[in-house]
Amino acid sequence: MFSRGRFFPLVAALAVSVAACVPTGVALSESSGSLVLTWSAVAGATAYDVERRTLGTSTFSALASDLTETTYTDDTVVQGTTYLYRVIAKNADG
Repeated sequence: MFSRGRFFPLVAALAVSVAACVPTGVALSESSGSLVLTWSAVAGATAYDVERRTLGTSTFSALASDLTETTYTDDTVVQGTTYLYRVIAKNADG
């Protein structure tokens, strides 16, 4: 901010928290009418969230949160519907 030729500095602090890396090796298979989602463990991850949306929509819905395993079985699928899944790795910072 400037006022009559004087400069008043603005000081701000910014805290940046980097989330755990994105899971790799994500795979989907069918088992008895359910879909089984698996992925590789992420170093430093403390938990995983799984979200799903149907093709043609833009909003993901939470299916599971704070999973400690690297697998999730979705038994709410409807045959003939195309789903898109998202796996989110979380660390101690969220």
